[in-house]
Amino acid sequence: MRTGKYRSSERAVPSNALASAQVISLDVHSDRGYRSPTHEPPGSKSKPRLGHPGGRELNGQRSSERRRLTAHDLQNLLCSIDVATILLDADLNIRFFTPATRLVFNVIPGDIGRPLTDLSSLAPDTALVSDARKVLQQIEPIEREIETPSGAWYVRRILPYQSEGKGIEGIVITLVDVTQQKQTAAMLEQARVKADSANTAKSRLLAAASHDLRQPLQTLMLLQELLAQIVVGDKARLLIGRLDQTLVGMSGMLNALLDINQIEAGAVRTRFETFRIDAVLNRVTDDLAFQADAKRIALHVVPCTLTVRSDPRLLEQMIRNLLANAIKFTKQGRVLIGCRRRSGKLIIQIWDTGVGIPETQIQEIFEEYHQIDNAACDRSPGWGLGLSIVKRLGSLLDHRVTVSSRLGKGSVFSVEVQPSPARGPNRSDGSGRLQGQRQKCHDLIKPTGLKDLVAAAQCLAPEPARASTAPVCPADVAAGSAPVIFVVDDDSEVRQAIRSMLEHDGRLVEEYPDGEAFLDLYRLGRQGCLLVDANLPGISGLDLLKHLKESGHQVPAIMISGQNDVPIAVEAMKAGASDVLQKPIRGVELLEGVRRALELSRESAKRLQWHKQAADHLVGLTRRQHQIMAMVLAGHPSKNIAADLGISQRTVENHRASIMRKSGMRSLPALARLAVAAADSHDRPPA
Repeated sequence: MRTGKYRSSERAVPSNALASAQVISLDVHSDRGYRSPTHEPPGSKSKPRLGHPGGRELNGQRSSERRRLTAHDLQNLLCSIDVATILLDADLNIRFFTPATRLVFNVIPGDIGRPLTDLSSLAPDTALVSDARKVLQQIEPIEREIETPSGAWYVRRILPYQSEGKGIEGIVITLVDVTQQKQTAAMLEQARVKADSANTAKSRLLAAASHDLRQPLQTLMLLQELLAQIVVGDKARLLIGRLDQTLVGMSGMLNALLDINQIEAGAVRTRFETFRIDAVLNRVTDDLAFQADAKRIALHVVPCTLTVRSDPRLLEQMIRNLLANAIKFTKQGRVLIGCRRRSGKLIIQIWDTGVGIPETQIQEIFEEYHQIDNAACDRSPGWGLGLSIVKRLGSLLDHRVTVSSRLGKGSVFSVEVQPSPARGPNRSDGSGRLQGQRQKCHDLIKPTGLKDLVAAAQCLAPEPARASTAPVCPADVAAGSAPVIFVVDDDSEVRQAIRSMLEHDGRLVEEYPDGEAFLDLYRLGRQGCLLVDANLPGISGLDLLKHLKESGHQVPAIMISGQNDVPIAVEAMKAGASDVLQKPIRGVELLEGVRRALELSRESAKRLQWHKQAADHLVGLTRRQHQIMAMVLAGHPSKNIAADLGISQRTVENHRASIMRKSGMRSLPALARLAVAAADSHDRPPA
């Protein structure tokens, strides 16, 4: 039913909803008065009792009395109903109305017999007469919503009035007060808007916390990597290693705090790799062993040397959350983690002898903020987000998560992962394209130093790429032929850390505290790369990129952001940014981003080819997937997309996973780059 004043559209009412002829006339002094269904037909005569000379007169008196009582009861019944009802004849003259009608019309008993047009309505219902005539002509009921000046709402229905002979002798108008329902609906809408506002405020708070907390963490991570390259001695390196583990732990805790907000914003970055699963299992069990020891719970891990294809960081977080949950809800006994092969999948399972999960809550445990209502459970402080994060990450990685449990006996959580076949040095990928080519591979044990990682990447790169991405030699810097890296960030500590990292890589660096200072000193034609923070005082990083593009400055740029704002990332790449990096950034990511930006700026042909390849990557998407991709890149969370499209949130998340898989992208920023490049290829005129 469309709400609103009188102009709301007509609504169809079932055609069999016709007024009964048994309520039209209440004239108790007429033989044509109301007859109940049990009344004798006209002209019928009751047989007098034998031996009673006045039987006929007595039966007539009784019949008349019954008619009078029935009419009286019906009169009282209609007067007791709080529904305004008006009965009109075929000429639209008033034959009867209930007392409740006076709430909507200025009507008195003397109006019986007057035409409907003479009635004065308290509600602006100008279509009343025309609707009444239409019902008489088309024999179809009409329904509208009307509002009185006092704010009361009524549902006005006009129905054909059908006699016992199935003829139409008039119409019946009813007005039902729905003011309370309207007020309830308005209150529910206000509550929904308030909840949406609170959810938006929460997202903004988490986004602000993300930026503020990542700033100092970014500086610490870059300084630690630089320090690791210059310290000597085993003791010093041991301390640096512990510092690295601490920073990784801090970053992990921060990410855990913001994971729900990141997933809803579509900013969780996936990086699929091939790795041995035992590395993840051993790392997680080592980290959580002390928790199991503190509760005197036996924690066992079944060795597995198989390799899998997944994002090691996100998969580790899923397993960590599940294992921590198993330890938390196990009072005594043991917790077991291991792998099984099943139907071409590798199943990672976590078994426990804990309190178990009630059958009625098996699905609810994956909802946000849900905690099992069980006195035997560990009621330590928690948000109830762990399993919700596991489920969402599982959908993002296309790893199905299942659970089975027996109350009081324990539970088993399973994560399905795609195994990766082992590769020998001369093994083909199955397509025939790599046969006869020697596969080069460097094995690195995590954690890997920046120097070793860069050296390994350079060794594996083809010769032309190695030549174009080699560090700049001091002679080139001195001669002024090297490109300049322009660092624009209002945080001096971050600027200094980035500068130190770039200069250690042999780059020439200039730093600026804001966009205005950069524009004052930058000159057209200077070769280099711009590293700009998204949240700058004055002119923002995005506005700076737009200004450079409008001014014809084609300097390659990378935006650095401490927030998970996908729309800003998309706008930045439309404004000319080649990449958007999210803090905290590892040194190797920073250096690789700079090298890639410089390479793209030198080779415009590669940029055109990239645009074409981007369009080809998105050809396989369905129309619905293109629609969902656009909404995701616009910053809409999955639950809002589901509501807007009228589909389930799970369907949206499945589509998102399929989009990432078809496009070959591992993160939403990468997908945004792909979408922008594909759009540019369509807008670019043919050569």
